[in-house]
Amino acid sequence: MKRIIAVLTALLMISALISCDVRPGGVSAKSGESGVPGGEEYIEYDESVPDTFIKNGNNGEFEYALYGRHAEITAYIGNDSTVRIPAGIEKRKVTVIAENAFSDRESLHEVSIPDTVEIIGNRAFNRCFYLTKVVGGANVRTIGDNAFAFDARLSEFEFGSKIESIGDTAFTWCTSLERIFIPAACDTVGYRAFLCCTGAKELVFEDGELASIGKEAFMCLYSITSLCYPYTTVSMGDGVFKHEMALTEISFNPRVTKIVDCAFQHSHAIESVVIPEHITHMGTYSFGSCKGLKDCTVENSKLVFITADEKKKESQGYVFLQIEGLTLHGKAGSTTEKLTETKYAVRNGWVFKKN
Repeated sequence: MKRIIAVLTALLMISALISCDVRPGGVSAKSGESGVPGGEEYIEYDESVPDTFIKNGNNGEFEYALYGRHAEITAYIGNDSTVRIPAGIEKRKVTVIAENAFSDRESLHEVSIPDTVEIIGNRAFNRCFYLTKVVGGANVRTIGDNAFAFDARLSEFEFGSKIESIGDTAFTWCTSLERIFIPAACDTVGYRAFLCCTGAKELVFEDGELASIGKEAFMCLYSITSLCYPYTTVSMGDGVFKHEMALTEISFNPRVTKIVDCAFQHSHAIESVVIPEHITHMGTYSFGSCKGLKDCTVENSKLVFITADEKKKESQGYVFLQIEGLTLHGKAGSTTEKLTETKYAVRNGWVFKKN
């Protein structure tokens, strides 16, 4: 009898080890669940488990790639309009939505992303024309190139506070997107990342250490009425806020020293702007063709108007190209006063008024 009990006890212990996916070699693991209700369980492996490729799989709804410590969704093969991405597959935590995983899925209307996901790959949801809502994904760090490009009905996207990188043209032509939020953790916003998000009414830069913004990243946000020009530690591309047709109010982060070339070009609703003391340089065409601009106050008496052609002083006026009847306010003897004395300024009826 004692022998039978011992055998049964041993079998129960083996069964428990298998069910917990405990493996030899000093692996420590714990179970966890996604923040999305009903998420599949997964094991939180430590780094002693090699994160090498194991196999490709298919559970009838998703195709996936399985690795030692994580899983990646490689394709959605279902037809549901509302999709909940699982937090775990085969006890592996889902951390990646891979390239093209949901691209061109016209049946897709709403997606829930578990908080386990850290990477949304290139073109992951590209050209999902009927996608309207993306929720969850609080721990997403990387949004790849073209990840949501041309998703014209996407009106709601939860920009998590941990986003570090937004790729080139990631949200280009998301014309229904209502709010754009760049968190403090973000390091990079790519080329034309939010081009033609014409329905966005709010653009918020949380103050952080944003390193770079790509060329024309926020061009053609037709519904934005106010914005704060952000600070970047490395670079900002030309034309970052071109063609902002409703923009009337501009402020500047106190750490900004330069307005880039073509920054607000063709933003016709701007009627007045104050260039604060901490701005030392204004780029060529930075307010070019802002046809509604009538008043500009420049607080820095030594502000440098960067020229299109350094050999032609007249070209300094190209900062305000194609603007007639402009009144510039500044200090007597300032570079602003001298700007109004150029041939270009005289020809276009600019006047100077001393502060």
